[in-house]
Amino acid sequence: AYHYKGFNNKYTPSNNNKILAYSFEKEQSDDDISSYLKFRDLSNDAMEGVIPGTSEEIRQIASIFDGDYYYANMASKSSFIENCEEYKILHLAVHGIADDKRPDFSRLKFYGQEQNYLHAFEIYNLKLNAELAILSACESGTGQVKNGEGVMSLGRAFSIAGAKSMVLSKWEISDITAPVIMKYFYSALAAGKRKSEALRIAKNQFLENDADNITSVPYYWASFYVMGDDSPIEFNQPWHQSYRLLSIMILLPLITAA
Repeated sequence: AYHYKGFNNKYTPSNNNKILAYSFEKEQSDDDISSYLKFRDLSNDAMEGVIPGTSEEIRQIASIFDGDYYYANMASKSSFIENCEEYKILHLAVHGIADDKRPDFSRLKFYGQEQNYLHAFEIYNLKLNAELAILSACESGTGQVKNGEGVMSLGRAFSIAGAKSMVLSKWEISDITAPVIMKYFYSALAAGKRKSEALRIAKNQFLENDADNITSVPYYWASFYVMGDDSPIEFNQPWHQSYRLLSIMILLPLITAA
């Protein structure tokens, strides 16, 4: 059995405005990203399968946010544990599975062998200062429901460890759609949108610009949701201030005309 100090969110603001992100795949993947059948779960031998969308996802985020980005063999469990306390945003594009019978053994799989599983019982003992943790993995927001406790999910573990808010998944994550949705999501965050609003915008933009007859089905795009604090993320970076100033300059004439 594992013993914790209770549901105690240990969040304190991070002075590091950067993002810490992990991709299960190498930076330039040779594998085809176009398969409708690739999901970020651990079933059906998927733990050995490739998920090339994770590297594309991280590259998309890197074009928007300053941060430290780890791919493939650099994206290890030990690296995450060593560095995770110091960042404002955590992004994990990896394999994931919820263990309904043993919630403490719900896990994320980083690159490598079995020792690269990060279990819920290990996450509880981390000391996170992240304003936002994004678990872009299958079933990160699902799990056993306990009376008086709620859903025993990986997201709950991150909250107890100190993350102020999370983006989680209700079911499997499609490796073909997640990179696109996350690109739009981070663009909306950079524009100063609230987290839930940024996610709503991202899903709508995906449906309008990228979805086809298959990926327009909700199973492919509706899994992500926001848990925790919903306020916008403030960044003290010149590029962010310029981004917002440009948005104001564009929108002000439209508002005045209205």
